[in-house]
Amino acid sequence: TVAQHFKPGIIAGAVATDLVGVDPYDNDFHKAGFTAGGFLTNQLSDKNSIQFEILYTQKGSLQPADSSNNYTYYKLNLNYVEIPLILKHYFVFNIKEKKVDRFFIDFGPSYGRLVKIKQTNTYGAFFDDNQFKKNELALNLGVGCNITKNLAFYVRYANSIIPVVKHKE
Repeated sequence: TVAQHFKPGIIAGAVATDLVGVDPYDNDFHKAGFTAGGFLTNQLSDKNSIQFEILYTQKGSLQPADSSNNYTYYKLNLNYVEIPLILKHYFVFNIKEKKVDRFFIDFGPSYGRLVKIKQTNTYGAFFDDNQFKKNELALNLGVGCNITKNLAFYVRYANSIIPVVKHKE
């Protein structure tokens, strides 16, 4: 049987983001940022675990000045505190009679609260928080590999269920 205990850990990494509805000419994840925080994980079975995370994540959008946008630069920084609840499924197989259980997929929802906004364009910094929703609900899907017992590498894709940008009516 699997022991019922929670294991804490730290998460840190890079993110690449883009927002639909903010920069219509750009959809190629130019905006770089970081994410950092902590997690608690609990092994549910040999192949499944559940993970609760609290993260600080930098998101946004970057539209470089080019011919598609009349050479106008635009950068949007949106900083969130996020709370994902992730289910991990481990792939268990044998290679030359040795058990391999380091590869996994993960998925689950996350709630994010917008805590800071910064906008900059060709003419300087400006502030307009009326066009952004303060709460985000997203779905996450990722793949990863445990490199050691206490170190993993993974790639996760998140997509908002509710648009972050308020639509003008």
